[in-house]
Amino acid sequence: MEKPATADFPLLDAIARRWSPRAFADRPVDAALVRSCLEAARWAPSAMNGQPWVFLVASRQDANLHARAVDALAEGNRRWAAAAPVLIFVCANTAPALGGKPNPYARHDIGIALGLFVVQATALGLGAHPMAGIRPEAVRAGWGLPEHVEPWTAIALGWPGDPASLPDDLRVREEAPRERQPQAAFVFGGRYGEPWKG
Repeated sequence: MEKPATADFPLLDAIARRWSPRAFADRPVDAALVRSCLEAARWAPSAMNGQPWVFLVASRQDANLHARAVDALAEGNRRWAAAAPVLIFVCANTAPALGGKPNPYARHDIGIALGLFVVQATALGLGAHPMAGIRPEAVRAGWGLPEHVEPWTAIALGWPGDPASLPDDLRVREEAPRERQPQAAFVFGGRYGEPWKG
């Protein structure tokens, strides 16, 4: 299933095709493809090149690790994300790096890395669904994270599947058209709320 964006301005194909599926095929994802997505994240820009991202990967090929990852998701996400063959937690390393001070930009930087990850996944034909609904303390305990590494979000990764495999309420959301605010709602010029005229 594809849901390309109806863009008002030209987009790269992988950006136009990127969306967040909940239905995943029962098919493993080769480690080389996961590594390719992680490589895209690796080359993200970051404040003072601090590279504060930490990725915790749980593939279904290790059933116990995958089950631990499913358990660390919020209950609502477990309903569908358990079917994804790969679950990845994205963490922010806030350890002092910027002139000896804690990195206040770590969360911003992991967001950019995550964005590149999902665009790369789309270009490879994979579905990647970032989600905020995780249980941070379960991630922290399950992976033995040091205090300066903050679990922040997760990604379900896999081959897109059949929406009919989802519960009815999620299937309706899966099949619904994509919607976005127009640029006029968030792109401003001289003052907040004043549209940019470029």
